[in-house]
Amino acid sequence: MAINGVPVDGVTPIALPDVFSEKPVVLMGRYSQPGPATVVLTGKIGSRSYRRVWNLEFPAVDKDGDSIASLWARAKISDLTRENWLANKGGNGDAEKLKALILPIALKYKLMSQYTSFVAVEQKVVNVGGKSKLINVPVDMADGVDMESGDSGRFRRAGLQGGGGGGFGGGGMAPGAPASLGAATPREASKMKDTSAGESKPAMTPAQKAEARFLAVVEEALRKIASGKVEIQISLKEWKIADIEKLKNLGFKMDDNDQGLKLLFGSCDVKALKALAQVESVARIRRLIN
Repeated sequence: MAINGVPVDGVTPIALPDVFSEKPVVLMGRYSQPGPATVVLTGKIGSRSYRRVWNLEFPAVDKDGDSIASLWARAKISDLTRENWLANKGGNGDAEKLKALILPIALKYKLMSQYTSFVAVEQKVVNVGGKSKLINVPVDMADGVDMESGDSGRFRRAGLQGGGGGGFGGGGMAPGAPASLGAATPREASKMKDTSAGESKPAMTPAQKAEARFLAVVEEALRKIASGKVEIQISLKEWKIADIEKLKNLGFKMDDNDQGLKLLFGSCDVKALKALAQVESVARIRRLIN
């Protein structure tokens, strides 16, 4: 297959398969310049040579082909993966090179691959400071996963009433309601008791507790802002009118909210962030960026 007249790259499949009656072969590629082109197909039918020419117009804009880009990206990733697998069989595979080729395609076209995973992101339009913003909102976290740990391979241990080895696919477990995440199992509790025996740690002062709460609740990007007004998103553990009023009294100007998602949107002075973080039902405070 040859395409003359417009610059074309990334044609997939790389090698054309055999063509059978009523079984079309679909080729996909990318062109960087529109215009007229000649597509030439050559091959053999049995022992007889075959050649066919099509004169086509490659349009600058084609509103009917919105899905082609994603289809091309899927096929290209599949081709690259197959090509590397064949190279590995011959001892010439290069995992880093494959990753460098696949990763940009998968990220640009939002596709799952061996180097990327599919993450559902919910978006919402909110009105903050008189301006509409399209923002990402939190989705439910899988039980046992700690998204704030910064380590995708780290999981919080869930203590279970009734004993038994929990976890992912492991061990039997006696009936009983799950305890809160992060609860210590009997063995862990024993270790904790042993290691703390004979030691007495001074209790945290109110100022130290407030600082620890501030560090845990307010995201780092917000904590680095020295002065000025910031637009923020507050995630609540539970919807408490009294706590929302308390936030307002502490300097939070609420412009929008979503009771179902337990989210508040608005603004405050950065100096008020530490006080806002101390409100009991506040789970997380993030900077609101459109």
